[in-house]
Amino acid sequence: MLGYLHVLKNYISELQREKDYTLAEHYINEGINKSITLGQNDANYYKSFVFSSGINYYFKKEYNRALDSINKAESKLGINSLSLAYYLKGKIYKTQDTVKAIKYFNKVDSIFQINHTNIYGLFNNYKSLITIHRANNNYTQQIENIDKLIVADSIVNANKIYYEEKILNEYEIPKYKFEKEKIINNLKEKSENRTQVALYLYTIIALAFLTAFYFFRKQIVYKKRFNQLVLDTKITKTPIVTKEEVTNKLDISEENIANIIVSLGVFETELGFLDNNINLTKLSKKIGTNSSYLSKVINKIKKKSFSQYLNDLRIDYIIKELKNNSLLRKHTIYAIAQEIGFNNSESFSKAFYKKAGIYPSYFIRQLEKDVT
Repeated sequence: MLGYLHVLKNYISELQREKDYTLAEHYINEGINKSITLGQNDANYYKSFVFSSGINYYFKKEYNRALDSINKAESKLGINSLSLAYYLKGKIYKTQDTVKAIKYFNKVDSIFQINHTNIYGLFNNYKSLITIHRANNNYTQQIENIDKLIVADSIVNANKIYYEEKILNEYEIPKYKFEKEKIINNLKEKSENRTQVALYLYTIIALAFLTAFYFFRKQIVYKKRFNQLVLDTKITKTPIVTKEEVTNKLDISEENIANIIVSLGVFETELGFLDNNINLTKLSKKIGTNSSYLSKVINKIKKKSFSQYLNDLRIDYIIKELKNNSLLRKHTIYAIAQEIGFNNSESFSKAFYKKAGIYPSYFIRQLEKDVT
C-alpha cells in the first residue's frame, strides 16, 4: 500500500503539471481516504495528500481552501515542501495583506540561506519581495533582495524541480543589477538633496529664531515705552523765554519774538494744531508775523522744525486723549488721524512712532488690555 501511495503522489504531481486539476483532485481524495484507512502509520502520507490538495486549490484560485489545506499539512512537511507552502501562502497574501506576504516570502528566503537548495518559487519569491518593496519605496530591502536574487542565481543550477517556475533568462540578472545601481544612484542624489534641504531648514530655523528673538526684544522695548507714556502726563508746552534767550542771534526784534511766543502759547492752548489745514504760512498770518520769523523762533525756542513742532503737539494731545477716552480707542487709526489734523493714517503712525517709539495701534491694544 505504501508503494501505491507513493506512485499515486507522483501521479498527482504529474497531473498538476499538466493542469488537469479535476482529475488530480479525484486522486488526491483517493490518497487521503486510503491514508486514513491505514491509520497512524501513514500520517505523513495523509499530510502530503492534504498539502497536494492545497496546491490544487491554489492553482484553481480557490485561495481560502488552499490556505486551509496548507495550514493543516504544514507541520509534517519536509524542507522543500515547506518552502513551497510558504511561497504559496506569500503569493496568496500578496493581493490581500502585503505584511503577511513579506513574512512568508522571507521564510522561503530563510530556508534557502540555510540550505542553499534549489526550491520551488525561489526566484519568483525574490521578485515578489522586490516588487513589494519597490511599491513601498523601501530602497534598502529592495537592494537587499536584488542581491539575494543574484546570489541565488549563481548558486542554483538551471534545472528546476517544480513546475510553473520560470527560469531566469539572460536578460533578467543584468536588468536587476541595473535596477540596483539606479536605486543606489537615486539614494545618493536624495542624500545630497537631503543635505541641501537640511541646510536650508537650518537656515530657516536660525532666521526664525533670530526673528522671534528680535520680535521678543522689540515687544519688551515697546512695553517699556508704553509704560513710560502711560505714566507721563505732561504735554508739550511753550517754555518761558527770557530776554537773554531772544538776543540778536535771531536778527528779530525782541517785541516780535515776544509776540510770537505768546501767540504760540495761545495756539497750543486753543488746540489750533488740530486743524488739518494749518501750515506755517497760515499760522504766521494768523498771529501777525511772517513765516520766516515764525520758523526761526520755533527752530530756536522749540529746537525743531515747524512740521515736527506741529506733529509733536498732535501726538502729545492724542496720547492723553487715548488714555482717558475709551470710546476714542474704538475708532480706526484713520479716523483718529483725521481727528487730530493728519490727512492719512500712514503719516499719523510715522509721527506717533517718531515721538513715542511705538505705533498707535500697539498703544491702543495695550491700553485695552490694561482695562480688561
